[in-house]
Amino acid sequence: MIFSELPPDVILSVFACCDVSSVVSTGQTCRHLHSLAVEKSVWVRLLDDLKRRSILDPTIAPNLDVLSIGDLIKVVKSLLTGPSTWTPTEAGFAPQVSKRITLHPNILTGPGILTWENETRLLRNGAHVFFNNWGKLECWHVAEDRLVWVHTAGVENASVLEFAVDEDAGVDVLRIMICVRTYPPGSMDLRENYVEIVDLDLHKGIHDVCLLVRAPNSRHDNPFSSPVICGSVAAVTLSAAEGRDSLLLIDCEAHLTVVLSRILCVIVVALVPRHIILRTTSKTGEDEIHLILSEDLFTLHGGPAEFGAHSISVVVNELPLISTQRVAPGSLSSRREPFAWNSYDQMSVHACPLHRDTYRLWVYASKRPSHGIASPLDSTLSSFDISIVAAELRPRTCVPALGPMLYRTITYSGHTQVFDAYGTRYQQILPPTLSAASGVVELDDCGDHVDVGPYSGTLAYSTHKEIVILYFR
Repeated sequence: MIFSELPPDVILSVFACCDVSSVVSTGQTCRHLHSLAVEKSVWVRLLDDLKRRSILDPTIAPNLDVLSIGDLIKVVKSLLTGPSTWTPTEAGFAPQVSKRITLHPNILTGPGILTWENETRLLRNGAHVFFNNWGKLECWHVAEDRLVWVHTAGVENASVLEFAVDEDAGVDVLRIMICVRTYPPGSMDLRENYVEIVDLDLHKGIHDVCLLVRAPNSRHDNPFSSPVICGSVAAVTLSAAEGRDSLLLIDCEAHLTVVLSRILCVIVVALVPRHIILRTTSKTGEDEIHLILSEDLFTLHGGPAEFGAHSISVVVNELPLISTQRVAPGSLSSRREPFAWNSYDQMSVHACPLHRDTYRLWVYASKRPSHGIASPLDSTLSSFDISIVAAELRPRTCVPALGPMLYRTITYSGHTQVFDAYGTRYQQILPPTLSAASGVVELDDCGDHVDVGPYSGTLAYSTHKEIVILYFR
């Protein structure tokens, strides 16, 4: 018996176990399967699955049962394209706010205006907000405007500098990477840096410490940058003395660390389940993306999770690479200076709403010329698809981009945010095409951090009095 000859209730049960792409593909084979593939119950289940995967923010579609099949499909399309008003038209580009949510934390008093210390991060499911309140990391319940949890550091006199949240750890438990620095009274030289990984129970409002790792000392105001965490693996860039930056990789379950020194020329790191994505620069100035099985990396190069216990200097071909792609091959006339790191470079990776075990990787590469100012043609925005099952990188698109600019986050749809932290203080939404205009959103009394939702297109930020979350039409 072929699949289309099965009883309708059996086929619908099979659809309930599929992802969006599988249902759509099957529905294109014949009229009978198409009629079943567009059943409302099928799409309600598909969107419920996207909620469980923290891809769909229920705030966008709080009651799926009242939506028509057409509206349900539009919700899925919006995850791929971003809010409809984020798409430039002939009439212009004007992002329109559809909903504004405010939370009211007790914002601690700090020196001057709100700056990089006060970072706000809205979880993809829209249920909770993490807020670095002048070195105190807090978790807030959005719907109830309620404080759920306050981080207590595992070392004394510590202040939170950076953090990352793994939303795939579970429904009620989140795994959090917290980068802290100690501030002993009356001493600048005794400052110490640590990375703490905790599991937070959202219902109980308490956390368990998985691992506390001592990181290298540094005189930088903030030695940490670009922390990421996925499953048991976490990574963060460390700024050390004399420009000797390094990349700290941690397996918190195996209690292993790997420190890649600057000789590797690591620019950016991203994580997907069981894999590490490294972006490196060769001696000729060419950028490459590498996919590495995290288990292999820690098996070959891992050492005890102790300060100074294991620091390696390796070349790229000594790493257990399983797939490599060049960034923008042949499309740029200028090359990066050998071993030059550019703080503008960015890499963002997001789970695909249509396919399970597939991820979309966006890479912003800003070429830094030896003399003069970079032109738009010196920068590119590239995208890749990552298959976890096949363990491979597949190039998708590569277009010229404005540069050099600070692309804080690139959404699944390829939109990015450029925030004017001075003067008028506005948010500029850039679409994934250079020729299109940008959309400006005024942000009153905003701090230096603006968080953009990778699928929902939300903007979340703190002011002197509240946390603001903006949803767009």
